[in-house]
Amino acid sequence: MTDHSEGVDLERPLHDARRDHYVRILEFYQHVRDLLLQLRADVDALSAPSTTTTRSDRPEGVALLTRLTSALEEVLETARSGEGQIHRELTRLLEEDSSGEDDLPPGLARFVADRASSPGFKYEVEHDPIRGRVLKWTEYTEEGWVRGSGLLYENPHAWIEE
Repeated sequence: MTDHSEGVDLERPLHDARRDHYVRILEFYQHVRDLLLQLRADVDALSAPSTTTTRSDRPEGVALLTRLTSALEEVLETARSGEGQIHRELTRLLEEDSSGEDDLPPGLARFVADRASSPGFKYEVEHDPIRGRVLKWTEYTEEGWVRGSGLLYENPHAWIEE
């Protein structure tokens, strides 16, 4: 009996495990597709008429290769269809993963976008019940020293009563 949780890290979030599972399935489909393409190329090479043989001289088994080619095409189409479905599901999962990061209001999103290419820039987003989302950021130098840090609020003046 095989253990179906083999290779799945139970400490990781579910969406990471699902994504990794889909990636493995997609890689399998691609491997199967490559094998089928190679088989089809081999069958095509065997069934191609030689310049030295006439139609009557060809072995009878060569005629059966056309049926094999048709069967390979059908299996190849099934593999391509499955690969497409898995690829769409993986794309959907990746979009779900990134949707949490894009949930910042425009001002905070611009701040992150401007500094995201900086190698020492790190940030996290928390939620404050009064001021909304809070962006905690830190920028490090190449030596590991803190160059700058701070807090940016979605609604910085929400605590002031009007």
